[in-house]
Amino acid sequence: MLFKRSQKNEIYAPVDGIYVKQELINDPTYATTIMGVGCGVRPANNIVKSPVDGEIMMVFPTGHAVGLKRKDGVEILIHIGIDTVNLQGKGFTTLVKQGDKVNVGAELVRFDQEIIKQNDLDPTVIVIFTNTNGHEITLHNESESITTRDVIADVK
Repeated sequence: MLFKRSQKNEIYAPVDGIYVKQELINDPTYATTIMGVGCGVRPANNIVKSPVDGEIMMVFPTGHAVGLKRKDGVEILIHIGIDTVNLQGKGFTTLVKQGDKVNVGAELVRFDQEIIKQNDLDPTVIVIFTNTNGHEITLHNESESITTRDVIADVK
């Protein structure tokens, strides 16, 4: 028997680690909803994966941030660390480029937490919904410890 795949409404964690509520992110730009609703993850590893099926809309030249867009128009910014743009790409390896189509779990960026920490920077990986395209985003934060297999938000 064949089953029709339903449209996925889930947004998965981009990295394994500890969930951080938006208001607890150590940067006022992301801790408020100025750029959009979202959350953070204190990373337990050094690989950022795609939280959705979609298209890579932007990759910062320094490798510290990636923008994705789902087929339904929802846009997501993944920002690795706070003030990590100042590292000028040191410790970041991008594995995708603008225009690439990716599926949930595809590796996007590898980063070196030790370099981030040696420069007295916060390695928290931030997920912000910069454009909901009229959809409602419901964040999940019941669990403190999460993996890339865990849903962090739903789109309605």
